[in-house]
Amino acid sequence: MRNFKTFVCTILFSLSITIFSYSQSDSLSQILKNRDTISLTEAQAYKMLYENQINSNTAILSTIFYALGGLGAAVLLVFGSTWWFNEKKVKDLLNNLEDKATDIKNENHTEIKENINQLSAETFNDFNEFKRALENEIKEKINELKKVSTKSKKELKDENQVAITNYQNLLKSYNENLQSQIENYKKQFEANVNLINKELKGINQENKKQLKFHSNQFKRDILKHNAEIAALKGNSNIALMAYLDYSIFLFDSNNHFTFKYVYKDIINCLNKVEFIYTDELEGLNTLTKVAEEEYPKESKQIKELYKELEVRKL
Repeated sequence: MRNFKTFVCTILFSLSITIFSYSQSDSLSQILKNRDTISLTEAQAYKMLYENQINSNTAILSTIFYALGGLGAAVLLVFGSTWWFNEKKVKDLLNNLEDKATDIKNENHTEIKENINQLSAETFNDFNEFKRALENEIKEKINELKKVSTKSKKELKDENQVAITNYQNLLKSYNENLQSQIENYKKQFEANVNLINKELKGINQENKKQLKFHSNQFKRDILKHNAEIAALKGNSNIALMAYLDYSIFLFDSNNHFTFKYVYKDIINCLNKVEFIYTDELEGLNTLTKVAEEEYPKESKQIKELYKELEVRKL
């Protein structure tokens, strides 16, 4: 863009010099021609030279005005393209924020679901394997006792009583062991569920913090761009309201260290406007109230300016 401006200025300046030189040479040749044809007095010659000089100056002024008109058009073109690119940048920032929030939500949801399914499957598989092994062992013991019962009643009369007692004790012991194992697995499963719930809660809180941080950052950039665009357009009342919204947001988000620079833009807008609207008055009162403790000097200067302005209703 800078090269384009230089190119336009160079062309205009060269055109001015060419027209001026042509006018001067044409006037001089006309005087010499007239001098050859007729005899002029000194007073008549000076008069003709004066009139020729007036015509030359008029041509130079016309050329300068054309050049200034072309330069003004180039400046308007530059400001128009700057405004258009700023608007496009704000829209791109909003679209990037929505896409990023959606991606984070989908990614975390999928990962959490996979972890829960994997943990549940492993826990129930271990429990089923233990249960099958215990049932097989009990069946083997029962089969052994059945084999022993095939012996003669006389030989096994005393042994049967002992075997039955042992079998009952063994069965009781296995039942107790099984119940204990079931309770342990139940406690372990509940602990794993609680751990998953805690992890889910921590992940959600971290995602909320990240989303809030990025949202505040994008919102701050948007408010800043809106204020700068309004100031470039020359509408001081709209620019004042935009800078007030931007400053109040800085204090609400605990990011007010840049207010010492932004308040100068507010002072500049107050010096340009002839009156303020009711919503602007409300914003000024809110801003001076929250900024008075840490920025007393700046708040006082703002108050002194807007207290003297006329207030109009929207």
